[in-house]
Amino acid sequence: MSRRSSNLKALAILYRQYATENEGYPPGNEAELKRFIQGQGFEQYDPGTITKVEDFFISPRDGQPYIVIYGNGGDKIPEMLAYERIGTETGRWVVSSMTTVAEVNEERLRQLIPLDHGLSP
Repeated sequence: MSRRSSNLKALAILYRQYATENEGYPPGNEAELKRFIQGQGFEQYDPGTITKVEDFFISPRDGQPYIVIYGNGGDKIPEMLAYERIGTETGRWVVSSMTTVAEVNEERLRQLIPLDHGLSP
């Protein structure tokens, strides 16, 4: 994992912590996850890239907010937690529920992310 992707991995770790504390259920929306992160403190994360809660949610590569896959109240934690909105010419970062960050091309992204979570057909 590159230092530049560390905020996406940290976001996934905190997302999983939220789910662990909530019987396996993911946060329902961004506000819930942000409140949880604020309550956890984030001083242990890279101070060069993370100085406030919002820094967890922005890709340092494309400057766009990550697309985070939240729960709908009935689903357990999804396989893929978040991905870059735009990425670069080489692909987009994705992070799995196991907190693994990888760069994937558009074809692979469409295999990993359900259409109802922000990808157009």
